[in-house]
Amino acid sequence: MYGVLNASYIQQQAIINLCRICDVSPLSSVKEKIDRLNIRDIRHKLGAHSNDCLNQDREIESFVPVIMRMEGFTVLYSNTNKGDFHTADIKEYIKEHLQLIANLYDQIYEKFVNRVYKSNNEKIESLMKKIETARYEKDGHSVIEIGKEKIILTITVDEPTSEEVPEEYLADDEQERQKID
Repeated sequence: MYGVLNASYIQQQAIINLCRICDVSPLSSVKEKIDRLNIRDIRHKLGAHSNDCLNQDREIESFVPVIMRMEGFTVLYSNTNKGDFHTADIKEYIKEHLQLIANLYDQIYEKFVNRVYKSNNEKIESLMKKIETARYEKDGHSVIEIGKEKIILTITVDEPTSEEVPEEYLADDEQERQKID
């Protein structure tokens, strides 16, 4: 867990520097979005400053992981100053982190291409067209390319409720869970 938390932090710091270098503005907005990421907060609390974490009131707090469950990518942790417990969904935090990083990389790429090739509109158009598919996929679409044509698919999957799943499937799942436990 600590490796994931610190790797995300390093990516965030690198993105801030790339945004500064490529003049993605406003930089203060980029920093603010990154600072609001849940994975950054949990990294500060558990991965870097667990004994001396400054809260929003500028008071020092201490945090301790209690239970790490990798099957669900969750961690239960305690604020030892207040004696309360919190749960962090690391998997969701990673998704949130990756979405923001992908959006910022996209802005960096566009800014870079426009700056480097500012007098060559044909080159800009060609390079921007190359990432068009990635932009659709980043937004959760599937893209099928047939020759020069692109078909963009949006597929949504709703998880069925237990009422919608036939009972025999639920029984099999329960038996499998018991085998694993």
